[in-house]
Amino acid sequence: MSDRLRRSGDRSQGDSAEEGRLVSELRGAGHRLRSVWDWANDRVYRPDALPILLRWLECADDEVLVEAIARAITDRRYRGNEVAGALTRRFPRVKRDSVRWAIANAIVTVGFRGFEDEVLGFVQHREFGDSRELLVGALHRVNRAEVEPLLISLLEDRRLDFFAIESLVKVGGAAGLAALESLDTSDRLPRTRKLLPTATARMRARLARGPAAVGEHSSADRAAPVEVEQRFPRDLFESDDRETLPAGPPDYALIDGFLERWDRYSRGDDMVVPSLDADVRRFNAELARAVRSDGRRGVGRAVFYAVVQVAGFVPADSELGRALEGVFRGGLPKPRPSAGGPRFFAGDLYRWWQSAAADFERYPRLEAWASRPENQAGALRLFDAIAERDQRGDSGRRR
Repeated sequence: MSDRLRRSGDRSQGDSAEEGRLVSELRGAGHRLRSVWDWANDRVYRPDALPILLRWLECADDEVLVEAIARAITDRRYRGNEVAGALTRRFPRVKRDSVRWAIANAIVTVGFRGFEDEVLGFVQHREFGDSRELLVGALHRVNRAEVEPLLISLLEDRRLDFFAIESLVKVGGAAGLAALESLDTSDRLPRTRKLLPTATARMRARLARGPAAVGEHSSADRAAPVEVEQRFPRDLFESDDRETLPAGPPDYALIDGFLERWDRYSRGDDMVVPSLDADVRRFNAELARAVRSDGRRGVGRAVFYAVVQVAGFVPADSELGRALEGVFRGGLPKPRPSAGGPRFFAGDLYRWWQSAAADFERYPRLEAWASRPENQAGALRLFDAIAERDQRGDSGRRR
């Protein structure tokens, strides 16, 4: 990696007509430079030049110039949705692997909060090659249930296994540890063979510290974020059994209002976190009551809650989990084991819903979620991949 970071090269002024026009525009804005490459490694913060650089990042045809711009803005001080958005839009349009690698380095450096779906999609595309390395190494920042199974699947990619291990150690649970313990590295690169024993030991020690330690690090078992600027609601199922509800039918206004805010939160709206915190216990109790007493109307909302939440699961021993099991008595997919106890994975619930939806009232918000391109390319694609892997595992055990 260090070789690539140092490889800014001796680019001279006028490498392309496009760079000449960009340099002229920057000079006109009061900046002194001969080439954009002058800025690639000097680490000077130039926020007033950022709008110009981002515009050229997206529209330039010269990929050498695109790489220079990406390196020039590879600085944590440029954090923000505008920068992350421009970088993630440009990444899949680039043809040269070295240029994509530079963009990936910038994405990881400035952060990608709000663009997790794009990053999760990028790492699954083999055509992006080695440029995915740093993105895989940063997946521990994504606080979603699908991250652990995705990292486990990436252990099979010999170009990415090293980085998948590094992330998995920070967020994985029992399934991740089992995957590391069973990984055969005899035909892997030396760096992977060297890393695996120490990584496995680190992960085993973390999990041995108990649920609190798992909750501190694992995307599937925690509510706290990795990146300090992110704000997450508290534990979604914390003490939900203590909520006492007034007599009467389920409060669908409260349920739907909470789900609408959670949908906004999952797409990056941190402003709703305080109201989610305030309502989460009442919401869980109301939703469980809706499932128990009005299953035809309540179940679609429960499935939506699972697929849209950052945590991506429903604990089997939570009030909502018990309500679902009580209504369907084994008709649901089996809970998956985890360090925090068995839980219904969002992908399993969604696939079950697809086959059973005709028996229940439609929930338009769930249909809208499933129709979004980012979810089709991200979460839904991952659900299918996990189901296919499960099926292959079942077939192997039968043989």
